[in-house]
Amino acid sequence: IGYQLKANSYVEITIYNILGQKIASIIQKEQPAGYYKVEFKAKNLPSGIYVYKFQAGDFVDIKKMILLK
Repeated sequence: IGYQLKANSYVEITIYNILGQKIASIIQKEQPAGYYKVEFKAKNLPSGIYVYKFQAGDFVDIKKMILLK
């Protein structure tokens, strides 16, 4: 999951299954401006559709992802 911050922000990335149940929190910390890339390690999860929520300051984005094994 790649993202870019234009200013220092508190960043949270949370993974949910298709039923809306929280699976994991990848990041929960303050980060300076810049480009970042985070790897989601899903070796214990079954194949399927997942959703991740990216929040940085007031900005929120939700995207789907497909996990194939």
